[in-house]
Amino acid sequence: MMPNCEVYVVGSYGVAFWIVGEVPAPGETLLGSGFAFGNGGKGSNQAIGAARLGARCKLLAGVGTDKFGSEALVS
Repeated sequence: MMPNCEVYVVGSYGVAFWIVGEVPAPGETLLGSGFAFGNGGKGSNQAIGAARLGARCKLLAGVGTDKFGSEALVS
């Protein structure tokens, strides 16, 4: 645990998008069965890790003006 620890992370925030489905075999083409996305980025992942260890944590990262950037600011 990291009691009384304050961590400032300057890093990246991003949203990953992927198609849900089976992994194709070499040369095989498959259709996806769904679509998913999730938050991440090296900086945000480090900040989450430090916070889970008990540190008070701040993340300084740029976000876009799209829907995902707006959602990042309220998350």
